[in-house]
Amino acid sequence: MVGLWVGLLNTDLQNTIVRKIFFEYPPTLNLDDIVKDIFLKIPLGNETYIVNVTAGGSIKMIVQSYGIWEFASAIVFSYAFPGIIFYRKVSGIIFKNVADWTETMV
Repeated sequence: MVGLWVGLLNTDLQNTIVRKIFFEYPPTLNLDDIVKDIFLKIPLGNETYIVNVTAGGSIKMIVQSYGIWEFASAIVFSYAFPGIIFYRKVSGIIFKNVADWTETMV
């Protein structure tokens, strides 16, 4: 039964192309500026990119461009900060969404 669920969940991912990219930035650059720069460097298209970033610490991003420069989205996560940050670029304007995360040691 679990295999059936996985098959159903992954149906929309069958034609997804995932590419890995690496960028290095100085540790003095803030995350917002890094994301803005990556949105400019990601090739246009419908591919999904796994982006590895070093900027003092290691940051991972899942970035999607949508075929034109005005639209993109990114999910950003790292051991360096709690939670997940979501960025989206709509009509050239970048928005940042941050959830309140309650952290508990386990």
